[in-house]
Amino acid sequence: MAWQGLKLNLRVSQKQILTPGLVQMVSVLALNRLELREMIKPGDDCNPVLEEQSEEPTRRQLQRRNLPESRN
Repeated sequence: MAWQGLKLNLRVSQKQILTPGLVQMVSVLALNRLELREMIKPGDDCNPVLEEQSEEPTRRQLQRRNLPESRN
């Protein structure tokens, strides 16, 4: 009869925290192509790793499109 006074309480909670990096990522994903170009353009001038490519596909990209898919 000593067990009658015992209770068990359990609470589970979950939080979603948006860090500044996640907020920026979500805003970048929402941009259209033109807005994305405008956002990236200032960094293109000072970062040698970034370079703008033409919209026309390269010869290699065209060759990849025309290759038949390999099947196993």
